[in-house]
Formats: sequence, C-alpha cells, structure tokens
Amino acid sequence: MLRQQLQRASDHVYRVGGEEFAILLDINEPPEKVQQFIEQMRAAVEALAITHEGSPIGRVSVSMGLVALKGLSATRSSAELYSLADTLLYQAKQAGRNQVVSQLLD
Repeated sequence: MLRQQLQRASDHVYRVGGEEFAILLDINEPPEKVQQFIEQMRAAVEALAITHEGSPIGRVSVSMGLVALKGLSATRSSAELYSLADTLLYQAKQAGRNQVVSQLLD
C-alpha cells in the first residue's frame, strides 16, 4: 500500500526492520504539502481496515516519524536523519499510534 502511494520514480519504500519501513521522498514542496502527502499514506493504510487483534486500536495502522529537509543539508548525516525519524516514530506510537509526528530541519 505504501509503494502504491508513491508518485515519482525517485521515491522509495524500504523495509528496515520487521515492522518498520523507511520512505525516502524527493519532494520539492513546502513542508505542509509533505506532511499532507505522508498523512494520505497513513490514511490509505487505515482505509484497508485490516483487523489486528494484537494492536491497541484493533486494526493495522501506521505510525510515522517524518523528517523533512528544507533543501539539501550537507550538515546532516543519513545516520542522524534516521535516528531523528526513529525518535519521532516512537513519539507517534507513545501518543496513541496511527499518526504522523514530524520535524522540519533547515
């Protein structure tokens, strides 16, 4: 479902853990547009309405940590960006799951 939402050949979804994915997008849009696009991805998974008895919300959902860069930033390593996205992901999970927590970096 996540791959189906991608709009450009330069966008990619990677599995980075058992239940974790990294989504790399090359979007030259304002942060609000990026947030809106990611929210659409989250909602697309929610719309599947797949039952998941082990989930606190009873269905398959997606919690996302979004790091958006304003232009290319030579001062941010991929490890730093991944770590920040992971931190934001866990904030989304702690806040009740099935949501996006984001941060814009200059």
